[in-house]
Amino acid sequence: KGAVKEIPWVGKTLGDDCRQCGLDGEPAASLDALYEVAALARVRYEEIITKAAGGVPLLFAPLKGRDRAKAKAEEQFRSLTPPCYSWLFDIIRGSALCSTEAEIVSLYKALEADPSVEIVRVKNRFDPPLFNGYRDINMVVAVKVGSVSHLCELQIHLAAIKNSDALHKSHTIYEFFRSFF
Repeated sequence: KGAVKEIPWVGKTLGDDCRQCGLDGEPAASLDALYEVAALARVRYEEIITKAAGGVPLLFAPLKGRDRAKAKAEEQFRSLTPPCYSWLFDIIRGSALCSTEAEIVSLYKALEADPSVEIVRVKNRFDPPLFNGYRDINMVVAVKVGSVSHLCELQIHLAAIKNSDALHKSHTIYEFFRSFF
């Protein structure tokens, strides 16, 4: 209800200059090129997020499965500038489980102040929440790997909302409606 609503939406529409690149600096033309950079970026991403979280519990997912990544790229990004794989921003994913609104704001501000990370996109789903009442902060941050940056996803959750997912089946509802939106 307070300061979390002040976290701005950033990068609602990302252009061609904001895509995943291979180690050669060109837009990732294949999953192999994308995963090669992701394997290197993951370590740095976890270091940056852990430092910014300051003790907030974190969950780091394994790299997104190749089958799901391929399907997502080919289904959701086929109308964008090719190659479609260069638009996948969630190969590296993590989540923070904050207990309070102050922890959410503190984590966001720590990332905003960190010169080793660039905030590329922020979806502040606390303001407004999704149609089903779900709230979180979904961020895409750029992490340097050699001469290229790799885009990684971070979801910042309020633990009380996240812990109620099983009861409300909000992820099941999200997956059902995802194809409509």
